[in-house]
Amino acid sequence: MPETAKKRVPLTKERVLRAAIAVADERGVEGLSMRKLATELGVEAMSLYHHVAGKEALLDAMVDAVFGELHLPFVGGDWREATSNIRDDLEPVSASAAPRALFPHERHAHESSAAPVSLMQRRRRAAG
Repeated sequence: MPETAKKRVPLTKERVLRAAIAVADERGVEGLSMRKLATELGVEAMSLYHHVAGKEALLDAMVDAVFGELHLPFVGGDWREATSNIRDDLEPVSASAAPRALFPHERHAHESSAAPVSLMQRRRRAAG
């Protein structure tokens, strides 16, 4: 292999999502485009469509990825401990720009300490 050739890191949905979340944290969702994300990953924009259907699907997957990292309490567990765990999980999320960009009409942690819990409750109710 020539010295000038770089070893490519395979493009995966996980890699695309992590990069998209990082871009949204840094530039806001309005600064995220498929073309900019592709540039960030060192690929052509069309390569992204093998992993996500489009920007709307990417945004949905980003939300799922961020909320998927939360440790939701078991039914019947200690609600105080569960609330504390959820707060701890949401602290780094609420400090980033991504939640404000993805949920522009929601209240965020800096506005009210109950905001993350109420946001999750509203999302769960809406999901059924």
